[in-house]
Amino acid sequence: MWVACKNAETGIVHAVLLPAGMSPHGFAVDWPVVETNEPLTCHLCLQFAFRWRNQDAGLKALLPPDLGERGVPERRCMICGVPVSQCCC
Repeated sequence: MWVACKNAETGIVHAVLLPAGMSPHGFAVDWPVVETNEPLTCHLCLQFAFRWRNQDAGLKALLPPDLGERGVPERRCMICGVPVSQCCC
């Protein structure tokens, strides 16, 4: 079961697999961690959770709400290259 754990020293929230105590990039038991309900903030844990979110609902639940699904990129102007909503051509 994946849970979010905050490193008490740095404040970074990691994904930790219990009961093994492993994060995607090492043993979380080596750090002073506290279980939390906050979304992930560790870059490596975010990448791992985003990659495997469709195979594991526990990882998907740890992602911030705006990262759960891929967004549709905004169209860009063919002349100036800025997003269409900001174009003045």
